[in-house]
Amino acid sequence: MAGESKGQITPAQEDEVNRIMTTFILNPFEILNLNFNATKRHVSNNYHRIAALVHPDKCSHTSARTAFERAKNAHDTLMDNSTARNYVSIIGQVKEQIQKEKRSEIMSHRRSELYNSLTNNRETEELDEQTLEQRLQEKIDELVQQYEFTEPFTELWKSRVRKVLVRAQWAAQRMEEFEESKQDRKLLKHSRKLARMELEQQKQELWEQEQDDRINTWQEYKKQNLDLKNRKRLIQIEAGGESSTIPSDIERVPTRYQYPDGIGNMGFDGNEDFTKRPEFQ
Repeated sequence: MAGESKGQITPAQEDEVNRIMTTFILNPFEILNLNFNATKRHVSNNYHRIAALVHPDKCSHTSARTAFERAKNAHDTLMDNSTARNYVSIIGQVKEQIQKEKRSEIMSHRRSELYNSLTNNRETEELDEQTLEQRLQEKIDELVQQYEFTEPFTELWKSRVRKVLVRAQWAAQRMEEFEESKQDRKLLKHSRKLARMELEQQKQELWEQEQDDRINTWQEYKKQNLDLKNRKRLIQIEAGGESSTIPSDIERVPTRYQYPDGIGNMGFDGNEDFTKRPEFQ
């Protein structure tokens, strides 16, 4: 029991809190203790009646605040046209399905009985088959409407609506989980992309930092290779007994062509243009 300013919990308060806390939470009509065909005026009237009992400022029940919040959420849901339309649509579809099932049951089990009752009636005994069939359908519609005001129909309707709402809630949760998972995959993909970009940037920075070292290493390698070639050349020259240096001021004179043996015996001169000789004219 809470503060003394709230006083003792009345039986009406305790009953209403317990009713709300044990009511199917997904159906706002049930939380506000409304029929499925209730209007907005009924929604408002029932909400204010319930709030006067379970409001935490007026009720010291330990679950009063939770009960009041559920009642308020149910009221807000049914007073909003968009959300109320969803519930009304679900409830209406379930009702139509139950009506079809009841009509089918009557047609299967009571058609002959109803048809005979029409043909045995003096008022309808002279009617043609088409008119009789029409009267039969009207009688079946009347029986279906009567069934809608019975307790079994109300309980079945309520039970079917609960099942549909549970499936809808489960589907909504799965969709939400899927969207969250999809978003997580996008974030993971983006984080991996950033990691790859950062790694590439680090590689580029490292390459640029080591560029001077690579150039110096290559230049040192070329220098060592040139020194090695010079040493080998010097060794070859010294092994041949020649001077390692060649004077740059020596004038190189082309040697006269030496003809093979026998050419000179023909009287050719190495400096003569033999094509001008008489025997070649």
